[in-house]
Amino acid sequence: MLSSLLLEIELFTVFTLRLADKVGVTRQTIVSLEKGTYSPSLELAFRIARAFDLFLEKVFF
Repeated sequence: MLSSLLLEIELFTVFTLRLADKVGVTRQTIVSLEKGTYSPSLELAFRIARAFDLFLEKVFF
C-alpha cells in the first residue's frame, strides 16, 4: 500500500513538473492552482489551456 502511494506521489510530482516547465512557471504555482489558492493571470490561463490543447473555458470553468 505504501509503495502504491509513493508511486502516485511520484507521478503527480512528475506531471506537475512537466506542466510547470511547459507553461513557464514553478511546480508550486501548479500545485497552488490545483488547490485553488492561486488564480492565474489571463496569460497563464491561456498557456495552460494551450498545453492541454483545450479552450480556456474547458480548463477553468
